[in-house]
Amino acid sequence: MKILAVEDDILFANTLELLVESLGYTFQVVDNARDAYAVLPTYAPDLLLLDIHLKGQASGLDIAEKMAVMRKQLPIIFITSFKDKEVFARAKKISPFAYIIKPVDALGLENAIELALQNAQNQAWQEQSSGWQTDIILEDSFFIKTGDRLEKVTIQQIAYITVEDKFLHIYTGSKRYTARMSMQEILARLPQELFLRVHRGYIINTQYIESFLPKEGMIEIAGAKIPYSEGYAPNLLDKLNMLG
Repeated sequence: MKILAVEDDILFANTLELLVESLGYTFQVVDNARDAYAVLPTYAPDLLLLDIHLKGQASGLDIAEKMAVMRKQLPIIFITSFKDKEVFARAKKISPFAYIIKPVDALGLENAIELALQNAQNQAWQEQSSGWQTDIILEDSFFIKTGDRLEKVTIQQIAYITVEDKFLHIYTGSKRYTARMSMQEILARLPQELFLRVHRGYIINTQYIESFLPKEGMIEIAGAKIPYSEGYAPNLLDKLNMLG
């Protein structure tokens, strides 16, 4: 996951960099609004850390307000050293995903990041589900809890998904991730033009299909053989015809 900070206090920016990188995330910092707007398209951050009080004309609040007009739906965490009620009232109107006061420690920052992504998910899907407290989906990607950090997995990377008890195993070309949620929950949030349930315990990304083995009741996908059930066969055949 990539984080962009807008912070003009050099010492605090260095501290922030150490904290963010200790959590396992990629970090970049700029010290003004102009550079923030310039770096956004190329760096493509997943989350913003904005100092409210910046030197110059534009504050962190101004950046957030402009991004709302630009419809840049990035999770935002405001950071400030001031306990100012008027500033906090203005910040609330922007609906930040988290708000923390300096000094910031590793645990406080980690909690704020997870809260920001969770709130972003809730806003994106306009619902709350207890199954998504640690495994978070946004419009085109998942943030899955792996150890002490959230790891970004884009939906396009997912080759297939299996279920075991109350856990899903999500397979990309090179890794396996485990998330606590149901097949129904994840299937409802995946693009139907790409993903298809082929078995009680399997969902596949049809872009990764390598071969169809009807005599064996199997599909080869991303180097693995995935079983399919007769009940799901018509949908699978329709999808294969459509792809062909």
